[in-house]
Amino acid sequence: MGYTIVRAFDGRRIVVPNTIMAGQITANLMSPDLLTVVDFHLAYGSDIEKARTLVLAVAEAHPSVKSVSGCPLTALGEEGMILSLRAVCDPTSLYQTRFDLLEATKRRFDEFGIDIAHVATTVELRDVRST
Repeated sequence: MGYTIVRAFDGRRIVVPNTIMAGQITANLMSPDLLTVVDFHLAYGSDIEKARTLVLAVAEAHPSVKSVSGCPLTALGEEGMILSLRAVCDPTSLYQTRFDLLEATKRRFDEFGIDIAHVATTVELRDVRST
């Protein structure tokens, strides 16, 4: 057998040649828990502290979230502001946890009047025909 098969937490198979396994230092990057980052794009008129409080409350109430390590404002862009939730969760439910957090937080934002950022385009029409 010239290779080793490793199964990732999300079910993918990773095939590694044995020459690499034997000839290089291998670090176990899989801990029992994974840090996930979930970004929330807020409109500039939104209350940052209220939004952060809602995001943290939703995350702390989720059964797969083991701990929350913060929710800093990470960017100011053309479309708005970005709050980045950093939460530690079980790797077997990583993607579902992210989906749950996005959906539940959107509901809470709607409930409390926090606007999601969106790109607005203004189109101006002019009559260029000669009179």
